Amino acid sequence: MVVETYLYYFFLTYKHTHGGGTPSPTRGRVIPVSLNKGDFFKKLTETYIYFKLIKEKRCKCMAKTIRSPETAVNNWVNRAGAAAGFYTQQVQAAAWKVYAASNTAEANFATAMQAVIANKSRQAGVNASSDEAWKQGVATLGSQRYPQGVQASQPKMAAVMSKLIPDIDNIRKGLPPRGVAGSQANIQRVTQFITALHANKGKYKARGVPR
Repeated sequence: MVVETYLYYFFLTYKHTHGGGTPSPTRGRVIPVSLNKGDFFKKLTETYIYFKLIKEKRCKCMAKTIRSPETAVNNWVNRAGAAAGFYTQQVQAAAWKVYAASNTAEANFATAMQAVIANKSRQAGVNASSDEAWKQGVATLGSQRYPQGVQASQPKMAAVMSKLIPDIDNIRKGLPPRGVAGSQANIQRVTQFITALHANKGKYKARGVPR
């Protein structure tokens, strides 16, 4: 059985035979073809497979759509904002103090600070900021978070005061008696108190105390 049909051939290797047996390329042409039933379905299958491969190839080669800045920001807010549990797990599984306290870390810090000073990076960072941005941040966020921050820092404050108040009391008890208001004796008394308290500098930090 011969089937008369029209096929749109894209195969580079397929050539239609004209009269006299002369083959001619048919890429990109619509041609009438007389085929028997078996050849017709064979060519139909080949054409289907070819178009499917072309489609897949084009999909793979197609450039990805670049997301907009707004989309990137929204993705960050939605995904990063939902990662509190993951963040906590990673912190609990990590450790930083051993390396941070090492001689290597100290040498790296010194080298970095030299570069910061030489390049005036601190000054550049300050100049890139503004009073307006700072005040706006306090007005919109800082003022709202301030009370919670104070409450959360209560254990640290307790740790500091438990060391500072007893020392102030002990230093005070060792001072000479008060003199007349404005006298040199009172000035020396204040100086003695300040000097004694300054000798304990660094003692009153609440390092290592969790909130």
